[in-house]
Amino acid sequence: MTAFRAIENLSSVTAMLPQSTAGRVVEEVFNRGGHGATIFNARGTLLRDHWIQRLIPVMSPVMRYVQVLVPDDEVDGLIEEIYAVGGLHRPGAGAVFTIPCEEVIYSTDYPVWSPSSSSGSNASLNIKENLTAIYCITGRDEIEAISRAAVQAGGHGPVVQLCQGRGLRAGLGWLRITSKANKEVLAVVVDNTDADNVFDAIIRAGRIGSPGRGIAYRIPVQKGVVNLTSVYGHAHQAATLEQIVTAIDEIKGDSHWRDQSVIDLGRTGKVAGVGLAPKGPVDLRDYVSLICVVPREHMDALMEAAIQAGAPGINVVYGKFSETEKSTAAGVSLTRERGVLRTILPRARLDGVRRGIVDTAELSELPEICLYIQSVSRVVTYLPEVRKPLTGVRYRGSFVASD
Repeated sequence: MTAFRAIENLSSVTAMLPQSTAGRVVEEVFNRGGHGATIFNARGTLLRDHWIQRLIPVMSPVMRYVQVLVPDDEVDGLIEEIYAVGGLHRPGAGAVFTIPCEEVIYSTDYPVWSPSSSSGSNASLNIKENLTAIYCITGRDEIEAISRAAVQAGGHGPVVQLCQGRGLRAGLGWLRITSKANKEVLAVVVDNTDADNVFDAIIRAGRIGSPGRGIAYRIPVQKGVVNLTSVYGHAHQAATLEQIVTAIDEIKGDSHWRDQSVIDLGRTGKVAGVGLAPKGPVDLRDYVSLICVVPREHMDALMEAAIQAGAPGINVVYGKFSETEKSTAAGVSLTRERGVLRTILPRARLDGVRRGIVDTAELSELPEICLYIQSVSRVVTYLPEVRKPLTGVRYRGSFVASD
């Protein structure tokens, strides 16, 4: 039977990088003591700077999405090394950010990065805080419009991955053949100052909250560096718009000057209807993101276990899990396929869904499995009418749990 352990004080470090620098960054992860990194294919988003851009599809440069679980004491040092190796000081060179994990549960054969005695950083890099990661999972046909809206609202060019979705359609019997499982997940990291504008723009552009339109959610980012270009065009000025905005941020010392709100409603509401805050206090920890990393060949069994245990919906992204030479018997680095299962669910359901996944893995003796939890600050999706209202506010058939 597969045995599991629990560990705390780990964070998920994510790097969004061009294909040309991703390999060097993964090597640096291994050099600092990491035992494995999951690498996904992705694409960036570039809008042309001419008015005719509305008539031309967006440009989609090939990118890599690298994720690794890191001890908290190692996070600053790893971010600084990725910054240096990836050349993230250059416009469009990529992004790196970290999100804390509440708890990590892993099988004893899963490679986990243990803290070293040389943990720490040289503190030479001004790593930004007060960031928010925004994710939107929806149909492939909607992604371009959502990407444009996110950029126009102040975000960088979103990074997009292909994923598979599973949720209510799984219980429709033979009718599920009329619904496509393939979707795409869009990710954009912005300053907290811009988060509301970008998030609401994504909601409106994708009509998130309507039936079959997917889900959008926000996760607080502990720290990171974002230098992704969003606009492509001929150089008419000595600096790009992103460079100018970054320079003003440094001069001002923050990004509050970018707030374009005409009416300040404080923390109790927003002009856009989908951003209206609920009456009464809101528990920011009511919703969580449960992530499970598993070998691809075992994904179907764990997806079914999660759905049966009450997960409201699941999305899966497949990538390659690259391991260090030390973790292989023959002294050769191996790359194997992994699936990353993610579900956004009320905290009240967390224990049941997690228990369902772990029990299935234990009984079937599935190897190399890791689960971790991250807090979600706001969720918008469509939910059928329920007898008891969940924490949040129902707005035109959608559900909004907000901060």
